[in-house]
Amino acid sequence: MPGQDFDTPSLEKIQEFYEKTWVPERNDETRKELFFKFMQENVKEATVDDSFFIAAGLAAPVAAVIGKRASGHIPYVKSLRLDMVPNVIFVPVVTLFGIMGATAWQISSKSAAAKDKEEEEAKEEKRSKDQPKAT
Repeated sequence: MPGQDFDTPSLEKIQEFYEKTWVPERNDETRKELFFKFMQENVKEATVDDSFFIAAGLAAPVAAVIGKRASGHIPYVKSLRLDMVPNVIFVPVVTLFGIMGATAWQISSKSAAAKDKEEEEAKEEKRSKDQPKAT
């Protein structure tokens, strides 16, 4: 089964395969072959752009130190007493949260892009079906 390193088909596509291909077929061997064929055609290796992670990893420590120093001058943040937290703990924690945020952002944008791509493919397929064939 595909993991996080693979782009999986949409839920609608999986349901369509299940209802139109899997359920009607009764032979387990044929089902297995159909499943493998479906997975090979529809599961693609995920492409990851590491430049955003590198930028987040480089910018987060600097932002953490600057933010910690500036927090002493902001009234509501001043009450948190960030100056009491050692830089040895504060900077790695902020960096970790920055990289986790970059990961979450990339995953959400990747899934949105995949959804947009599927919608475009569906529109293109519909257009090609609607156009009369030239003889």
